[in-house]
Amino acid sequence: MMRSKRQRNRFEPTLETLENRCTPAITATQAGDTLNIQGDATADIASVTALANNTFRVISTAGTQDFSGVRNIQANLGEGDNVFSLNLRQSANVTANITTGSGADFVRVRLGGNFRSNDTLNLTVDTGAGSDSFGIVGTDPYQVQGASTNVYYNFKSRNTINATVNLGDGDDAALSYLSQLGRNDDVTYKVDGGSGSNFYSFANSVLGQDSNLNYTVTGGSGNDFQTTYLGALLRNSETNIESNLGDGDNTVNLAVTWLDRDAQLSETVNTGSGADIMRTWIGDTTDPAAEGRTYIWADAEVNINANLGAGNDIALVQFVGRNDKNANVTTNIDGGDGSDLGAFFFGSNRGNTRGRIRNVEDVRGGTPGHK
Repeated sequence: MMRSKRQRNRFEPTLETLENRCTPAITATQAGDTLNIQGDATADIASVTALANNTFRVISTAGTQDFSGVRNIQANLGEGDNVFSLNLRQSANVTANITTGSGADFVRVRLGGNFRSNDTLNLTVDTGAGSDSFGIVGTDPYQVQGASTNVYYNFKSRNTINATVNLGDGDDAALSYLSQLGRNDDVTYKVDGGSGSNFYSFANSVLGQDSNLNYTVTGGSGNDFQTTYLGALLRNSETNIESNLGDGDNTVNLAVTWLDRDAQLSETVNTGSGADIMRTWIGDTTDPAAEGRTYIWADAEVNINANLGAGNDIALVQFVGRNDKNANVTTNIDGGDGSDLGAFFFGSNRGNTRGRIRNVEDVRGGTPGHK
C-alpha cells in the first residue's frame, strides 16, 4: 500500500509593515493668542512671517501653516545647529521669545518695509552656548509706487522696540542695522555675548526727532570687537551707547556724523585687563570739506566716559569740523594701569569743551578744554 504524499506548508516569518510614525522636527500650535513653535535636538529650520496684523505664517519641515489672532510667539528650537527667521515687515506689534540650545545657531529678525506707527515689539533671544549669529535688520524704507525719491523711514513714528539678546559662551556675532528711526521712536537694545571672542556691529543712518536709542553691549573674557556707526542724530534725540567688554584685548569703535540742535549723545566704555583700543569719531571724516562745517549744533551735548582697565591701552577721540559755541562736549578717560597712549583732537570753535584725562602716560593732541 502506497502512502500519499502530503504537501507540507512551510512557515516563513516576515516583517510586518507598520504605519509611518515619524514626527516632524518642528511643530507649530496655537493656544489662545500665543503661537508655540517647538523643535527637537536636531538641526531645525523654521521661519515665521507676519502676513498682516496678528496673522503669521510658519514654514518649516512640518510644512506651511497660517495662524491668526497671534500676539505672542514662543519659539523653542532645542539643541542642534538651528536656523530661525522672524519677518515682521507687515507688522511688528508682537511679543516674541526665541530660545535655542547649545549649537551653532543662526537667528534673524527683519523689520521695516510697511512698518507702521505705534507698533511695539518686545523681543527676547537666548541662543545658548556655541558660536551663534544674531541679526536684527531694518529693510529698505518702503517706496511708494511712482515716487521718484524715497522719503519714508523704516519706522515712521512712535514705535517701540525692546530687545534683549543673550548669545551664551562661544565666538558669537551680533549684527544690527536699523537704518532710519522715525520721530518719537524708542529703542532699547541689550546684547550679551558671554565669554569668547565676539563681534558686535550696529549701524543707523538717521535717528529721528525726539527719538531715543539705548544700546548696551556686554562681553565676558575674550577678544571682543565692537563697532557702532550712527549717522545724523536729529533734534531732541537722545542716544546712549554703553560697552562693558570684560577682560581680553578689546576694540571699541564709535562714529557719528553730526548732532542736530538739542541732540544728546552719551558713550560709556568699560574694559577689563588687556590691550584695549577705543576710537571715537564725531563728524564726517570722509568729507574733505568737513573741517569747515558744523558737526555739533547749538545746545547739543556729547558725553564720553571710558575706563580702560589694566593693560597697555590706546584711546583716540577725534572731532572733525566745528562745533557750535553753545554746544557742550565732555570727555573723561581713565587709562588704568599700564603704559597707555591717548590722542585727542577737538576740532575748531569748540564751544564748551571739558573733561579729564587720567592714567594716560603719552598724550597727543590737546586735552579737553585746551587746544
